Amino acid sequence: MIVVGFDLSHTRAGVVGLHWNESKFVELVFSKVISLGGMKSVKVYGRALDALWASTVKVSGKEIDSAVIERIPQGELMGCARGVLEKRNIPYILISSTQTKKLVGGSGKASKADIAKVVRERFGIEFPGDEGLGSDLYDAAGHALVGLNKKGMPL
Repeated sequence: MIVVGFDLSHTRAGVVGLHWNESKFVELVFSKVISLGGMKSVKVYGRALDALWASTVKVSGKEIDSAVIERIPQGELMGCARGVLEKRNIPYILISSTQTKKLVGGSGKASKADIAKVVRERFGIEFPGDEGLGSDLYDAAGHALVGLNKKGMPL
């Protein structure tokens, strides 16, 4: 089962796909950073749409089962992600960052560093340098872990 987590922002968005084979083993399938430069324009959203589309293709012959998108105030990017997922017939859920913090970090007040630590230490997944750039990939991995949890993987 593959779940994709989306951590979207107008400057730098992270997309991470995690595979869980119904054991305690979680594997990183892909990760992608989408640099958008902070501009809001049709060109930027087109670039985001292309990058999101490329992130949801079949991976190693396996289908993506579902996706998790963090609810954000930038509705345009969230709309891009939702549109791509709907076109690919990939079910998704929208969650708040607090939900990810609670489930992955153990508290609704967990920090980005707390989420990164769980992803690294508990699941052995690392994104070197990501913490210094806003932790978008670690946050996306956290969202994907929430999706795997909703599919039955214990956290």
